[in-house]
Amino acid sequence: MNEEYLGFVAEIGRTTDRKYMYRFDFTYDPDSLWGEFFNIPPACIVPGLAPDPNCLSRSAKIVSPVKLMTAKENACFSMQDCIDGIIPLCFSEIDENTIMFKDKPLKFGFGEKLETVETKITECGLLNLGFEEIKRNDENLVNDLINNLNNNTDDDLDPNEF
Repeated sequence: MNEEYLGFVAEIGRTTDRKYMYRFDFTYDPDSLWGEFFNIPPACIVPGLAPDPNCLSRSAKIVSPVKLMTAKENACFSMQDCIDGIIPLCFSEIDENTIMFKDKPLKFGFGEKLETVETKITECGLLNLGFEEIKRNDENLVNDLINNLNNNTDDDLDPNEF
């Protein structure tokens, strides 16, 4: 099986017992992960900011007893800055409720291996509610290919190219 890497984190909402729920998205290829407006700073001004589902492999629902900060909610940097390692994808704020991992505030970086993410979740007392396969939008990819082929006429072909 291919290695998976953390590619995106988004807050889903609150649980019935007032804990915080997040969606952790994983990818096989962090170098190709992208989403519309990932280059726009700050990330928090982009409504519905999310990666292209065709870049993802699966997601996990993670529950935390305290609010975590996400790159998506950042008021200074873009998601491109997160991909470039300037800020983490998700982290515990430094305050009286800081979640610690190996004597440092908990953080999840872009491109972190799945195994490392699972270790942090377990050791920090977060709860993984399970994984869900991402439904790829292959139909759009096929439609784009068909449209591109249909838009090319025989007049566009140069017989000298063959």
